[in-house]
Amino acid sequence: MIIPHITDQFVWNKIVTNKGCGPLGIPISKLSERRIERKLLSLWENKAYEMQARKVSEAMKLEDFEKQLIFELTGIR
Repeated sequence: MIIPHITDQFVWNKIVTNKGCGPLGIPISKLSERRIERKLLSLWENKAYEMQARKVSEAMKLEDFEKQLIFELTGIR
């Protein structure tokens, strides 16, 4: 769960939620004890968030950008 307060964190907040990896975080300007407690309980108790986060983690482990990075840095394919 993201507590967005600057730049790209607002986008990542939506991405995490849209991927099903956690609840929509609360902007820091609207943060309160009551709100954060509800969100944290949701994050902790909703096993679907954990399962989806694990799926995303496994997919990320398979990513391989080595060839793309070499090309970007050297222009060699």
